[in-house]
Amino acid sequence: MNDWTSEKSASRIEIIIGWTDSETGEERTGSFLSTTSTETKSIYRTYFYTDSEGNSQSADVVASRFSSTTTTKAQANGAFVSWSLANTGKLPSGSATKSSYTSYSYKTTQDGPRLIAERTVERISELELAGSLNIQDYSDYTPSSDEFESSLTETIFDEYKDGRSGRVYTQSKTTRRLSYGLTQEGQQTASKSLESAAANVAEIVDGMKGLVLDGIEVRSSIGRAESPTRPSGEDLLNDYIRSDDNPEVDGYLVDEYGPSEVGSSSSYEPFESPSASILFGGNTAFPAVETTRLPFAPDTTLVLNGQGVITRIPSGAEQAAREYALMLQALKAGYAYGFNITTSAERLPTTPFSPVYVNAAGLSVATRINGTSWAFDQSGLVVSSDLMLCGVAGRIAS
Repeated sequence: MNDWTSEKSASRIEIIIGWTDSETGEERTGSFLSTTSTETKSIYRTYFYTDSEGNSQSADVVASRFSSTTTTKAQANGAFVSWSLANTGKLPSGSATKSSYTSYSYKTTQDGPRLIAERTVERISELELAGSLNIQDYSDYTPSSDEFESSLTETIFDEYKDGRSGRVYTQSKTTRRLSYGLTQEGQQTASKSLESAAANVAEIVDGMKGLVLDGIEVRSSIGRAESPTRPSGEDLLNDYIRSDDNPEVDGYLVDEYGPSEVGSSSSYEPFESPSASILFGGNTAFPAVETTRLPFAPDTTLVLNGQGVITRIPSGAEQAAREYALMLQALKAGYAYGFNITTSAERLPTTPFSPVYVNAAGLSVATRINGTSWAFDQSGLVVSSDLMLCGVAGRIAS
C-alpha cells in the first residue's frame, strides 16, 4: 500500500450572531469570519489480475480514506457561542474538529478488483453533539472538544447475474448506526430531560453518545458496484490549484460589534461570484445568518504553464446570472401579456420562437411563437399557437 494523495482545502464564511447582554439587557450582534479546514488522506492498493484473454493487468483502487475537519466553535455550536458572548462578553477559545475513516474491501476477478464492502466511521466533538440538543443554559456545563464515535455505516455489495438476459446486477445492503442524540427521538428525549430544574446537563449529553440502529437500506442496480480508483492527472492538478489558493486556517476574524448593528465585513474577498446568505435557527432569540461565497464558479478557467505560474481567467457567472434573470423576466412578461391565435396554416411559421407581427387596434406588436398545434376541421388545416408578447413594433399609419 502506498500514499495516494493528501488533499487540503479551506473555506471562510461570514457568521452573524445575535445575543442579549446579561448585565445590561442590550441586544447586540457581531459579524465573524469563520474558517474551516479539511484534510483528506487516501491510501491506495494495486491489484494484479489476469483478464479473460489471459493477459496480466493491474488496477489501483482506494484501500482507505481518512478525513479531518477543523472549524470554529461558532459553526459547530452557535448556541454555545451566543451564550458565551451574552454572559462573558468573549468568544470561547479553541476550535472544533470532526473526522471520518472509510475502509474498502475488494475481490479479485478477471474484470479487475470488485468492491464487496465499505465501512465508514464518523467522529464528532461533544461540542457539536450539544449543539444538536435543546441546551439553553451552559452556566454549569462546558462541552468538551474531544471526539467520539458518532456514526457507523456499513455497506455490503452482492453481485449476481441474470441467467436469461446475461445482465449483471448488484444488490447493496447499507446498515447505519447513529448516536442517540443525533436522532429525532434522542433529541426529543434530551429536550424533555433538560426541562427538569435538577437536570445534570453533562450526564444527559453523555447518555446521548451511544449508537443506535438508524436504518437499513437495500438497493438493486444494473451493473457492478463502482470502485473508487486512482484520480486522473487533471483531477490532481485541480486539487493542487485549489489547495494552493485556499486561505490558511486562522480561526475567527472578528469585526467590531455594537448594539443592534453589524460591523463591516473583513477585507478578505473570495475570487468571484456573489455570496449567498443562509438563515438558521438556534437556542437564542436571535437566529444566525451565514454568508457563503463560492471560491470558483463553474466557468472559471485556471491555466498552469510550464514555469508553474497559474493564470486565472475570471468567471462570467455574475453577468450570466444577470442575463438569465433578465431573460426569465422577459419570458414571464411575454406569457402574462401574450395571447392565443387560430388561423390557417400558411399564415404562421413552423419553427418554435419564430417572430410574428400582429396588427391590432392601430398598433403592430412583435410576438414569438410558442406551443403550436395543428388540426383538421370543416375549414381544412388550421393552426393554433400561443404568441408571447415581445414589445410594440410601431403604429399603423392610415
